[in-house]
Amino acid sequence: MTTSRKSPARKSTAASKAAKKSPARTARAGKAGKASRSARLAPIFSAIRRLAGKEGQEDASLFAKAFYHRLTDDELPLHTPEAWAALANDFLDFARKRKPGTANVRLFNPSRETHGWESGHTVLQVVNDDMPFLVDSVTMALADLGIGVHVLGHPVVAISRGRGGKLQAVGEGESESLIHMEIDRQSGDALQGIQDAVSSVLEDVRLAVSDWEAMRDKMLEVATGLATSELPVPQKEREEAQEFLRWLADDHFTFLGYREYEVRRKRGEAVLAPVDGSGLGLMRGREAGPARPLTSLSAHEVRRTGRIDPLILTKTNSRSTVHRPGYMDYVGVVEYDADGNAVSERRFIGLYASSAYNRRPWDIPLVRERFEHVMATSGLRETGHSGKALKHILETLPRDELFQSTAEELARLGTGVLQLQERIRSRLFIRRDRYGDFYSILAYVPRERFNTEVRLKLETMLKKELASDRVDSSVRLDESPLAQVHLIVRPRPGAQVEVDEQRLEKMLADVVRNWLDDLRDELVMVHGEAEGMALFEQFGRPLGTAYIQDATPAVAAADVSHLASLREGVDLRPRLYRAPAEGTGGGKLRLKLFTGDRDLPLSDVLPMMENMGLRVIAEHLNRISADGRTLFIQDFEVEAGAEIDLDSMAPEFEDAFVRLWRGEAENDGFNKL
Repeated sequence: MTTSRKSPARKSTAASKAAKKSPARTARAGKAGKASRSARLAPIFSAIRRLAGKEGQEDASLFAKAFYHRLTDDELPLHTPEAWAALANDFLDFARKRKPGTANVRLFNPSRETHGWESGHTVLQVVNDDMPFLVDSVTMALADLGIGVHVLGHPVVAISRGRGGKLQAVGEGESESLIHMEIDRQSGDALQGIQDAVSSVLEDVRLAVSDWEAMRDKMLEVATGLATSELPVPQKEREEAQEFLRWLADDHFTFLGYREYEVRRKRGEAVLAPVDGSGLGLMRGREAGPARPLTSLSAHEVRRTGRIDPLILTKTNSRSTVHRPGYMDYVGVVEYDADGNAVSERRFIGLYASSAYNRRPWDIPLVRERFEHVMATSGLRETGHSGKALKHILETLPRDELFQSTAEELARLGTGVLQLQERIRSRLFIRRDRYGDFYSILAYVPRERFNTEVRLKLETMLKKELASDRVDSSVRLDESPLAQVHLIVRPRPGAQVEVDEQRLEKMLADVVRNWLDDLRDELVMVHGEAEGMALFEQFGRPLGTAYIQDATPAVAAADVSHLASLREGVDLRPRLYRAPAEGTGGGKLRLKLFTGDRDLPLSDVLPMMENMGLRVIAEHLNRISADGRTLFIQDFEVEAGAEIDLDSMAPEFEDAFVRLWRGEAENDGFNKL
């Protein structure tokens, strides 16, 4: 029941062109679609008219049409027409009274006796003023509780209300958001807690949306005020800070909260205290916490180093409950007195909008200065190959890195990634935020090695090493041979963390390392680097998944050597050995036959093995495309009638087997081991 609104601007270009080419055909198709939908929904509307009675028929029909406007052919069989009608009628009764500015929320397990319809899921229903971020915020709250959503309906219906919020008519009045979700089945004891969590999130959305314009005006006001404020930075930095704030206010920042702070003296100590009544959005009317000593703030420590930034750009310690998950972004503007001492701060919290993440670095105020610094200090021409590569690297960095890093940090990061392009390998770049207690980590992994398992192992590793309970990660995959993983790690309060970058680099290499790496190293150790690498590329890489699951790298290295020995005039190489104890079938006797272009018929080889004293238990056939040929490994699990000394016996056995196959010796029982 995916009944959410869709912007006309999102219609596909192809559909628009088709409409322009053949308006008559499009009109006929539209009428046919409406007729088909009406016919499909007719039994539901008929049932709801019977349920609503003569007086409520009109409102019930209008409500049902909006509610089931996008009911699909897959969803229709989920309930009978009578059950669909009962669901809509029950929801309409729930919506009959609601005071504007509040949300009706209910969570229940529907039953036919009580509600006229039933579901195997728990149902969440919300009636609210229409506003942005409702569905994604509620869905996010449920996800945080580990609750899955199975059915989602979100019609927006015009409803007219009278005194006390009593419903007067459907189809006219103010737009209201109706959310119907069927979620994982919940016990009765859990319902109230989930409902309270959803109600709290809806209140957060209301606060943020209702104060959005006021917060935006505050940011523009602060930007204007920077022109004359006491700010001990060069004029160019001041102007860039102003432009950045205006850029954010131009739909590049989702405002969630605002508050003003001022420096006061408390028992002889300077503290940063909230200004009463200054809160907006999520900070309006809520506890601001006690005043904090100015010396405890990270921004104060940065000031002591002699560096002053016109803006504080970092992350908050709180996760967003509105719009999308993750720690909220923090934009702080500190004001100073004539002596360079901080006297106040204006603090905005929110989320950078998707439009901000799509802008190129050289088009973003403040960031463009850092971009130009990186390109200038690199000594590379922007039109040269390496210059273009560095420019692309900066363009594809997470925007959080561009906003929060200094020019020097960006330069180290950009040139470091550029070096990776020349030699593809895994590497970590770790940045501790100057203002917040978190680490921003960029992991680059060879794309062919990257998958969800690698990401999860990386997150687990960082949680343990940096004493964190949660890691937020995002992945970028493009035409680059490297996958980029951005991770935000926040150590637990009070945790003593010592970051050993070299150790973390080694651990990343272990996470990314796979079976083929071990095989390559084994071949290099046995044959030397030049020959070992050649054997790996020619015969090691082509080994299939089925083979890899059943062989250790040491066994595979020996097999690769046997495959490489197959050449013109040598069409068979046997190998008798005992499998390593740690491998699949560990400790068992194995006979492998390596052949080129065709495998050996079992009817021919089984009698030979039996006459040589081997009993065959199982066979596994591996087909490999390598060296321009199709090669085969016939892997037999065998038993010998008596204990044998493989070190002395295996070479003789293998030589005898080849001579028997070629007809150079008699195949009879005298050949037993």
